[in-house]
Amino acid sequence: MANLYFLRGDGYRGTIPELAFALLNYTSGPWTKLRFRIEVDYTCEGVTKTIKREPELALGFSPDQHLRIEFKERVPLSRSAEGCVTDDIRVTFLTAETMDLRIDEVTGVHTDLAKQRADEDKRLAVEQERRNMIWEQERAEAAKKAEAEEKADKDKAEREFKAQQEELARYRKQQQEKQRKAKAACIEIYKSTSEKRLSDLTVREAQAVSACQSLGLYSAR
Repeated sequence: MANLYFLRGDGYRGTIPELAFALLNYTSGPWTKLRFRIEVDYTCEGVTKTIKREPELALGFSPDQHLRIEFKERVPLSRSAEGCVTDDIRVTFLTAETMDLRIDEVTGVHTDLAKQRADEDKRLAVEQERRNMIWEQERAEAAKKAEAEEKADKDKAEREFKAQQEELARYRKQQQEKQRKAKAACIEIYKSTSEKRLSDLTVREAQAVSACQSLGLYSAR
């Protein structure tokens, strides 16, 4: 960190409350996240106050030069900054991260982000495999259920068709039996009336003859 300041002149004998600094990368790789706390003690008209900021920046890397990034922030004050002075600036690094490592400067804990990502990828792969197994089981159960329903529908249709055929067979048998009885009755009517004149037939006999004739059964056989 370089060129750290809080108050600067505006070029016209005025003072601007601006927190600023520069970061330069002297390491062998980029930093994806740098977070730190800056505490500034300043005095205006005999009154001392403190401001705190926790900026978070990223710093690139180049093998040919030390990359630099600048930070500037205007700090609103409750009064004019004229005559104010900076008493002290304290910087505390909180965390620093690369693609593969996180360093907690406060606790000293180093976290292997590469391993963390690998563990997470493994966990996600296991979870995906579990979901695939569940999906495959559900698919198999759905197919089995659909097959059972299809078989049930087919069996029902076959039972209904069989019942219809049986009902039709019973109906035909009943009709054949009725036809047989009607024919037998008409043969007897024919035997008892064929030698009689129409005028000699009783009303019942005449009606029976007419019925047999309409059925085409008025004959000797």
